[in-house]
Amino acid sequence: MKELLALVKTNLKLRRNLIFGPKDEEGGKKSSDIGLFAALLLASMEFSVINGFDMLKASHKQQIIFKGIIVLELVLIVFYSFKNVINTYYLASDWNEMIIYPVKPRILLMSKCILTSIQNFLILSIFIIPLFTYGVLANKHIGYYIYVIGCSILIAITPVVYMTLISLTIFWVAALIRKSKSESKGNKLIIVIDIVQIILSVGVINSSVLIKTAAVIGAGVFGCLGLYLIGGNVYFTIMKSDMFSKTGSKIIEIDITKYKFHKKNVILSNIIKDLKELIRVPVLRLNCITFNAVISFIFIVLIFLARNQLRVFSTKGMESIVLIPLIQVITTLNLTSITSFSREGRSIVQFKVFPVDNKKLLMSKIYVGLITNIFAFIASNAYIIVVCNNFISFILLEIIAISYIFAMVISHTKMDSSNIYSDWVDIKELFQVEHAIKLAIPLIIITIVLYAYLFAVLIINPHNGEIIRYITFIYFMLVSILWCIADIKKLKINILKIS
Repeated sequence: MKELLALVKTNLKLRRNLIFGPKDEEGGKKSSDIGLFAALLLASMEFSVINGFDMLKASHKQQIIFKGIIVLELVLIVFYSFKNVINTYYLASDWNEMIIYPVKPRILLMSKCILTSIQNFLILSIFIIPLFTYGVLANKHIGYYIYVIGCSILIAITPVVYMTLISLTIFWVAALIRKSKSESKGNKLIIVIDIVQIILSVGVINSSVLIKTAAVIGAGVFGCLGLYLIGGNVYFTIMKSDMFSKTGSKIIEIDITKYKFHKKNVILSNIIKDLKELIRVPVLRLNCITFNAVISFIFIVLIFLARNQLRVFSTKGMESIVLIPLIQVITTLNLTSITSFSREGRSIVQFKVFPVDNKKLLMSKIYVGLITNIFAFIASNAYIIVVCNNFISFILLEIIAISYIFAMVISHTKMDSSNIYSDWVDIKELFQVEHAIKLAIPLIIITIVLYAYLFAVLIINPHNGEIIRYITFIYFMLVSILWCIADIKKLKINILKIS
C-alpha cells in the first residue's frame, strides 16, 4: 500500500509541475490563466442552465437540463478516459525506468488507474456546480444532491475500470500474436472478467435505476479486484512485448554516385517529414490522427441519429450555431497544430542555421495542421448535409466550415510558436494537461462570441429565417477574418524569433 500511495503522490506532483511550472512569477501566471478559464467556463455553464431552465419550465421539460448535463459529463469523461488510459498506461515514458525497481506490475497498474480517476474527478468538479444550480432552481431535496455526488463518483471511476480491462484484453491478445511469452497462465482469466463486466452492464438495461446502480457498483468492484489480482501480470506481458516502442530504423548503405539529386520543394519536404513522423511514432499517431478520427466518426453517427432535431436550426437560419462548436471540439482534440514547433524538440535551434525561408517553414506547419484536420472537415460536412435545405445555405455553411478550420489551425500554431516547449526528454511529455490548457484559449473566445450572438438574437428575435442566416454568416465570417489576421501577424513575429 505504501508503494502504491508513493507512486500516486509522485505522479500527482509531476503533473502539478508540468501544469503550473516552478513556484515563480511564470507559475503564478499559469495559475491565474487556469483560474480565469475555469471562471469563464463555469459562468457560461451557469448562464446556459439558468436560461435553459426558464425556457423549458413552461412546458414542464426542465428535466432535459439535468439529463443534458449528465450526458455531457459522461461523454466527456469517456473520451478523456480513453485517451488518458492509452497515454498513461501504454505510451508513458516511465515504464523502462520503473521496471528496474522492485515495484510489482500490479502496483504500477493500480497507481495509473488511481491517477486517471483523480484527473476525472477534477473534470467532474466543474459539472457539480451547474447540477447543484439545477437542484436549487427545481427545489430539490437533500437526496438529489447525494444522488448527484454518487453519480459523479461512479462516472469518474467506472469508465477507467472498463477501459483498462478492455485495453488489457485487446493488447494482451495482440502481444500473444506477436509471440510474446506469457509467464502466468492466469492471464486468461482477464477474458472471464470482461465477460462478467459485459453481463453486469448489458443484463440490467431494462431494470430499475436501483438495480442498474447496484450492477454498476458491483461491476466496478469486481473489475478493480480483477485488475489488482490479474491485471498486473497481463500489463507486464503487454509492455514486455514492446509493441508500443518506436521501431528502429535499419541502416542501409547505398551507392549514391549513380544518382542525380535535385533540389526539392522546401514546403513539400517539410510536410512529408512531419507526416511520416506523425504516422511512425505511436504517441503522435494516437494524439494527432487516431483519436481524432474516432471522435469524428462518433460525431458523424450522432449527427445522423439526431438529424430530425438538428433540422430545426435550418428553419430558424441558425445552422452555424451548432457547426462552429462541432468544428471547435474536433480541431481542439487534434494536437497536431498545438505541437507544430514543440515536436522538433531541441533541434528547433537548427532552423536558425538552415538556409530555409521562415515563411516556407511556417506554411509547411500550417499545411500539416490542415491535412490532419480532414476528419473535422468530413464531420462538419456530415452536419451540413443533414441540416441544409437549399444550395445557398450549403455554400454559406461550407465557407464558414473551411474558414473556421483554418482559423483554429492558425490559432493553435500561433500558440505553440509563442510558447515552444523544446526541453522535453521524451516526446510523450508534450501530451500532458499543459497543452490542453493552452487549447482552452480559442475555446473561451469562441464560447464568448457564440453566447454574445445568441443573446443578441434572443433579444431582437426576428421572424425571418433567411435574414438571420445572412446576418449569422456575415457575423461569423467577420469574427473569423479578424481572428486570422491577428494570429497571422503574431505568427510572423514569432517565426522570426525561431529562425
